[in-house]
Amino acid sequence: MAITAEDVTLEEIIPISYDFSVVEGEKHTNTLIYTPFFSSPDELAVVGADTRVRVTFLEDELELRFPFGSHTRLFLSEVNRAWNDVCQQYPKEEPTFDWLTKYLTVSKKVRMPRKAIKATTSKMNQSKK
Repeated sequence: MAITAEDVTLEEIIPISYDFSVVEGEKHTNTLIYTPFFSSPDELAVVGADTRVRVTFLEDELELRFPFGSHTRLFLSEVNRAWNDVCQQYPKEEPTFDWLTKYLTVSKKVRMPRKAIKATTSKMNQSKK
């Protein structure tokens, strides 16, 4: 029997962002460990089994069971594609905040006289000896 629009309700929306994750697998009883869905050859033999997916976003966590089929595969591949797009938007290295450099040079100039005074004082002390 197919799932229709009347069978589905929307209760909450979880945004696909950098803090989002999807793990396809099966949760072990009394633990927080998930085994990947196709982790062993024995599990490959279970054709037609439901697909279990854990979705997390910050503090929210959902465990979903999808029916076996191409629609589930398509949905999970679209979620994965969207998440990859989000990850490509984030910088690969720490931001440098280049606009702050003009303020940093001003603060260095303010500190320079102290260093210059110390250097001059030490040179004067050396010349006295």
